[in-house]
Parts: sequence; C-alpha cells; structure tokens
Amino acid sequence: MKNEIKVVSMIKFISVEFPIEVQSFKCNAEIQLVINEKGEMLDKEFMDFRNAEFMGLPVDDFCTFRKKMRVEFGVNIMKLVEDQVDLVLTDKVCKRIISENII
Repeated sequence: MKNEIKVVSMIKFISVEFPIEVQSFKCNAEIQLVINEKGEMLDKEFMDFRNAEFMGLPVDDFCTFRKKMRVEFGVNIMKLVEDQVDLVLTDKVCKRIISENII
C-alpha cells in the first residue's frame, strides 16, 4: 500500500507592525494576520512588542512588565493594548492589507 500525501488546505501569514500608545505606555506592536487560501482572514495574533517604553523609560522585558503592572497596580496592559490594536486593525483595514499583499 502506498502512502499518499495530499494537501487539503493552506494558510498564509501577513505580519504588520504599527505604533501603539496607551496612557504612559508606548510600543510598536507586531501582529500577524492569518489568512486561508481564499484570502479570508482567519485570525489576528500578537507576535511581539518592540521598542516598549513606560513613562519614557525603556521596557526590556514586556512579559515581566505586564505581570508586574497586573499584580502590583491592577492594570491589565495587555487588554489596553489589545483594545488599541482592534481600533487600528479594523476588518476594513485588514481586508485592505490582505488585498494589497496576497500573492
């Protein structure tokens, strides 16, 4: 009996980066748009935060910073950033990005 390998679906990723500013926190957020073979968006995924600053000071470790803000001050920085990402990467914007970059 032969083993047959058949491709049944395919996904693509488009990475975008843009500045986010929430109160005293600033960063460049890298987000990946996940699209199927038809060019339809399946998901938006956080990949990384670059050049993060809090009150003008560099944040070297975003994960530690996020946890400290949550535990010590009760501030959910991730939720605030996610809300800003949703304001910037609306469905309309995502569709435009996909249509301009799909190969």
